[in-house]
Amino acid sequence: MRRFLFSILAFALSLAVIGTSFAQPTANSYVGEIKAWRTKADSGLRRDTGWLTLAGRWELKQGVNRIGSAKDNDIVFPQGVAPEYFGEVNVQGTRAMLKLNQGFTMRTERTGGEEFSEREMEADAAKMKWLHRDRLALTTFKHPAGKMILRIADQESDVRKNFAGRMWFDVAAKMNVPATFVPYPSGKKLKIVNVLGEITDEEVAGRLSFTVGGRKVSFDALGEPKDKELFIIFNDKTAASDGSGSYPAGRFLVVNRPAKGSNKTNVDFNRAYNPPCAFSAYTSCPLPPEQNQLKVKIEAGEKYRG
Repeated sequence: MRRFLFSILAFALSLAVIGTSFAQPTANSYVGEIKAWRTKADSGLRRDTGWLTLAGRWELKQGVNRIGSAKDNDIVFPQGVAPEYFGEVNVQGTRAMLKLNQGFTMRTERTGGEEFSEREMEADAAKMKWLHRDRLALTTFKHPAGKMILRIADQESDVRKNFAGRMWFDVAAKMNVPATFVPYPSGKKLKIVNVLGEITDEEVAGRLSFTVGGRKVSFDALGEPKDKELFIIFNDKTAASDGSGSYPAGRFLVVNRPAKGSNKTNVDFNRAYNPPCAFSAYTSCPLPPEQNQLKVKIEAGEKYRG
């Protein structure tokens, strides 16, 4: 999964399922394993530069972009996060050079790392290299359309401080369902639209078919031939904005690709989790394609607080 969408999703996945094992558990250990996975998902979300800390996202113009908390900057950071006149980001094509004003420095790590006042920034979204100064962290990445995006994080964000934790449906072993995978021809693309209306063509690996709630359903899974996991963006009839169901814009799910010579795997909806947009306004989450909008209730996985 090397394209832009998957680099963003890989970052989301690192927050959601870090430490996850996809081996089939025994019946006696299944509930405990899912609960442990959920605990890690919650702690991953709260980490430094996680989705709860995001404090701004801007498209950078070509040339000089003055940054800081003063209102006459080209990009105005929230008060208290950075000095009034912090410096500039000079964009030339897809290269972005950060140059701080005299007297200011940043580091390559929040604690320790290299100190600098001028540095070329990372353009590859898959690397997500953050630069740090006290509570502020910032990064850049190249958008599929060629534009450069600046994103900042506030490690002292009120959203992070006040986060009450993820909410989940009860663990239900019956929601870990056997599925049949039918691969598509290599190179088949699927148009994915995000919450900003932007469209990317992503590689679709194949179709997963299964029975849930007494109904036969299926959805498309994204991924490249060498990927060991399949990635699904889906929605279902539990979607609700009042805290009683799942996130209205959809959820994410990772499924093991069948072993070589087999077309069988499991779709474990107890591991369905919310996209970054459920936690931050400064993200651009992909939406489920029409064929992945299930006409059944999937009362498993993560809920939405609303």
